[in-house]
Amino acid sequence: MFSKLFIVIIACIVCFVLCQDTFTNLGGADQPFHDEKDVARIETCVGQCLTKYPGVKEFIMQRSTTISGLQVMFLGEVPKLTIYTKTGDVETQYDVKDMSADEIEKLVVQHGCRKRTM
Repeated sequence: MFSKLFIVIIACIVCFVLCQDTFTNLGGADQPFHDEKDVARIETCVGQCLTKYPGVKEFIMQRSTTISGLQVMFLGEVPKLTIYTKTGDVETQYDVKDMSADEIEKLVVQHGCRKRTM
């Protein structure tokens, strides 16, 4: 009984040591998430906070799912739109809190996001 438990413990330790890179993200932990196909990201708050920004709310809830290359993140911040270069660097940031849904859509399409047809 003791030898089986000892073997299981040793196997777990070996597995952890071999898979340590999977469990930790030392190189990328401080890097913002960016997928190579993302052109733009809109960061915003949710709930009552989002109702303060009707244009942003309409864009996110009704139109953002029809645009490819756009990532929506709910981070609890004042709404902003970030446009990225092909390498993932920040190209431009826009304050969109006072924009209408039409203005935001026009802006993301202008920067290379594509509107999908349903």
